[in-house]
Amino acid sequence: MVKKILIILVFLLIIIAGLTGYQWLMYDKLGKTTERVQTENLEIEAELVHKDGELSITQTVSKLGQDSFLIEIPRGVKDFECHFGNGENCEIREDSNYYRIPVGSETLITFKYSIPFDEGKNDYWLENGFVQLFSNNETPLFGNFTVTILEDVNKSNRWFSGALSEVHVDKEHISYFAWTKKDTKNFPLYMSKAQLNKIEGFEPHLSLFLLNSTDEEVGFTNNWHKQLHSRNGLTIVQSNSEQVYIAPLLVVIPKDYNVEKWEELAIQAYLQNYKKPDTQDIEWVWNVLPSFILDRPTGEGKELEMSKELLENLQPESKNAFASWLLKQNKDNLTGITLADLDKQLSELCSLKVIFFEKNESKNSPFVPLYFIDQRKVFFGNKEVNLKWNAVIKNNDLLFPFQETLEITGFDINVVTELEKYEVMKDEKRWTFSLEEGTSPSPLELIGEELYISENGLEKFLNIEVIKRNEGIYLR
Repeated sequence: MVKKILIILVFLLIIIAGLTGYQWLMYDKLGKTTERVQTENLEIEAELVHKDGELSITQTVSKLGQDSFLIEIPRGVKDFECHFGNGENCEIREDSNYYRIPVGSETLITFKYSIPFDEGKNDYWLENGFVQLFSNNETPLFGNFTVTILEDVNKSNRWFSGALSEVHVDKEHISYFAWTKKDTKNFPLYMSKAQLNKIEGFEPHLSLFLLNSTDEEVGFTNNWHKQLHSRNGLTIVQSNSEQVYIAPLLVVIPKDYNVEKWEELAIQAYLQNYKKPDTQDIEWVWNVLPSFILDRPTGEGKELEMSKELLENLQPESKNAFASWLLKQNKDNLTGITLADLDKQLSELCSLKVIFFEKNESKNSPFVPLYFIDQRKVFFGNKEVNLKWNAVIKNNDLLFPFQETLEITGFDINVVTELEKYEVMKDEKRWTFSLEEGTSPSPLELIGEELYISENGLEKFLNIEVIKRNEGIYLR
């Protein structure tokens, strides 16, 4: 008996030891395969020296929180170096469209390189002059930047950035500039050799540098700039060049542009930073948004068409409230704005659901006009209809999806596609509708790719009574 108990105990000890060993192996395996991710902003300090036909750059990045980073190196750099805080050189290897740097437990890395500088140019735009770090899923990482420039070629050269200017010092032979900016992915710079006047009347809401202009010669629509927070970093620079440069909080405008165009570009630059688009694919929509603030159509092509539609069909109080929301700085400036976010905000202000921006997502797709979704339930024969659609309101008219509405109310539909005609039948009666403009207004309307019939069309032509109540819409 004792022998059997001992055998059982030994067997149990073997099982326990095996399970414990397996558990430690799994912990070890998981520890090796689980990668750290960056959860806080990178701290980036960049020192630039303009001298002898090049920009020498030392960029130090700290608070590294990943085991490795994908990086993008500026084009045309020379003498590129990379080392950690302990002085050891970095290992850089190609990885798809990027380079990868294993970091391990290091928390600081320094890049040193130079960029050729054409001294013959009268101005210089440096949009991507710094090494950019990405997460492992190729998402660009946010950083808090401190950037300094030592101008050692010509002290009259003036440098600008869309950031808070902390220092501008002129010494005997050199000039020194310094800026700070938080929660950003890039830090564009612009250099001008032209003599520029700073227009003090727009401080502290924006910094405006113009060629041969004074405060009295410039006036902005409705003084919109005064709604901006003080020292927000927005900088506008006039140039002798014909090229427009725009980046978050920084815009460079040709001298022959009028003030109206300055305003549009300046507001776009502001919104790109404080209401930044979630993806590059929708950045073009931000050309529409200044229309709310300026109360006039903006943009070109489809952008212009969209801005006109919004200004003509929204109530003044909704337009003004949306403009105020656009100019208000986000508390969380790391999260991009989607088209759904724009529609949601507009819906809240209009007290009706809007999907205008989402419907016009692609710049190359046909324009879809503004309409509101009526979210009331629909009843037929005093029973709620289980619908996947809603009635909509356009130009104060109530419209119903054509095919779905007629089918639930007992009509048959025959579509004559080549003639754009629709034959509707019920109880040996027949009606023909067309989208072609005739002598009388058609009850049909095509909104985007969806066909609708008006409330008046249902009642006048098909004898369907439409009763509108707070709790729902009744068809009889």
